[in-house]
Amino acid sequence: SATIVPGSIFKVVTANAALETIDNIDDWSYYCTGSKQYGSYSKDRITCLSAHGNVDLEEALADSCNCAFGALAIEIGPEKLKEYTQMSGLMNSYDLQGIHTKESTFEFNNVDIDLAWTGIGQHKDLVNPCAMMVYMGAIGGDGQAAKPRLIEDIQFANGLPAGLPFKSGKTTLVNADTAEKLQSMM
Repeated sequence: SATIVPGSIFKVVTANAALETIDNIDDWSYYCTGSKQYGSYSKDRITCLSAHGNVDLEEALADSCNCAFGALAIEIGPEKLKEYTQMSGLMNSYDLQGIHTKESTFEFNNVDIDLAWTGIGQHKDLVNPCAMMVYMGAIGGDGQAAKPRLIEDIQFANGLPAGLPFKSGKTTLVNADTAEKLQSMM
């Protein structure tokens, strides 16, 4: 029933959007100096733990480069980033046998510093851990997310698992080709 700041795990959503919306993303690169200033105030700065130098999308994700993902979020734009966040299922409430999860919340605006931090998983981002688990499961499941369930116990027959007592419906949250690329990158 809670939401938490997702932090860098949200970069996977931004990477998903970048893979599908930025032309020639395979040729995209960013030169990280360790910080990027978006305004005249100190609060208008994106920082990394170190300067990553020149990174492509895969390296930016591997290095968790805040500066690169801030730039990607701005290039993607607030409308598309919101669209991909909605498609990811992160803004859904899930029903786990009568327990309803809290919906995640995000702010997508045209202020560059705010949008950059949103794409990094900061700013006003709050995600429900169950929703993020379902999304990550969809990436691992070739784009298909299993419906989350609570398991109280599993019955065993002759010492062998009898199997789960239900069938789990699946929902597409990620394009299968994009899921495969994200799997490789992760």
